Amino acid sequence: MDHLNAQVQVRWLFDRSQSGGVTIPVIRDSVLDRPLGLPCDGYVAHDWMMATDTEGDTDWADIATRLAPARNYWLGSTTAGGAPHVAPVWGAVVDDQLFVYTDRGTAKAWNIVHDPRVVIHLESAEDVVIVHGRMIDAGRPRDVSAVVDALSVKYDAPGDDQYLPRADEAFDVLYLLRPERAMLWELSDFDGSQRRWSSLR
Repeated sequence: MDHLNAQVQVRWLFDRSQSGGVTIPVIRDSVLDRPLGLPCDGYVAHDWMMATDTEGDTDWADIATRLAPARNYWLGSTTAGGAPHVAPVWGAVVDDQLFVYTDRGTAKAWNIVHDPRVVIHLESAEDVVIVHGRMIDAGRPRDVSAVVDALSVKYDAPGDDQYLPRADEAFDVLYLLRPERAMLWELSDFDGSQRRWSSLR
């Protein structure tokens, strides 16, 4: 069995023998059906999946509107060895679709070739937008002029030009995010502002 490909989920486990009656979060391998790195005896498992598969209470257009003005995005991907990888990227929203770019020699580009599943996160930890999805290789940026134009309009601060695909052809791959689910909240109103969206509705 390829353990790196085992589906991992979070469950709340009640450890009678060691926790002293305290509920603790434990990463659990749902294929092998045991906790990772903890003893297998002395607990009762209670399924508790983080709220990523939901009926949804917002729409994608609202999420795209929240993504559009961000200057930087955190792109989370997975290496061929199964390790997490995070890198900042620039991007633009065109027709409610998020595009980001890089060059094919970067670690994140290699990761996406191996596994197109990604997570996009805004910089802010107070105005939170987290999007899970897959990256689609849209080819060279210069071949998608609407996106290149949108990037040039968005990133117009002094010195930005040198980091844009219009000026540097080393940026040779454009990715389109195909979103699957998203979570949003504002720290100032954490309970009242939580919203979720899923493409599986």
